[in-house]
Amino acid sequence: MKTDFSTIDTLILEALGKRPLYLGEILAVVAVRDEALRLDRRRAGVSPGESADMTLNERLQALRRNGRVTYDPATSRWEGR
Repeated sequence: MKTDFSTIDTLILEALGKRPLYLGEILAVVAVRDEALRLDRRRAGVSPGESADMTLNERLQALRRNGRVTYDPATSRWEGR
């Protein structure tokens, strides 16, 4: 069964709609963190918190590839488009 990422994607875009954010700031948004934990994409030997971090990073990369967010390496911040 395919995982539905639409909720976490929407939450990420809402958070980035206010201003560019560091990865840690995105993770600090309770709704984003809770949804990443809910998706429960656990990896063997990885804590739930680390798994949530990986899920968030995977979604940011997917949104970047789709042109919905950008990453500025000079500032290390993510920004919604």
